[in-house]
Amino acid sequence: MAKLRFKNNRCEEHLAVETFDDWCPVCLGNERDMLKKQVTELNEALRIRLVSNGGLPQAKESVLALVKSKWSGELYIERACYIPPKSIRADDFFLDDLEDESVEEYDEELDLYWVAEGWWEDSHEANVNWKITGEVIGWWELPKIEVEA
Repeated sequence: MAKLRFKNNRCEEHLAVETFDDWCPVCLGNERDMLKKQVTELNEALRIRLVSNGGLPQAKESVLALVKSKWSGELYIERACYIPPKSIRADDFFLDDLEDESVEEYDEELDLYWVAEGWWEDSHEANVNWKITGEVIGWWELPKIEVEA
């Protein structure tokens, strides 16, 4: 923030004056309010949503998932998405292992396959989705980044 000159508690932007020394409380107040809002938004974005509390993301929403490995018990972070039951058709979702029946659910009534409910790796590089075998403990929203032109 550039140092602004002020007189009578107003900067040159808020009151046309000549050059004076110090900070404008109006500008400082506006800056402080903006910073508080940004900090609040950042704190909310960094807050982990616990799966045990029933917190699940929207279907197919890319998130960062905190996963407990099924074999070693170690924690790791994975880009993932949650698929609710009977929400995405299997032919609309790139599945890796069609031999594994745990990745799809057959619907006799509609005669089609659904992607099995659960957490899936979310890779934008490969055209394949892998079911996460570990326990997803919680998740974070991906940050929304605005790029200025």
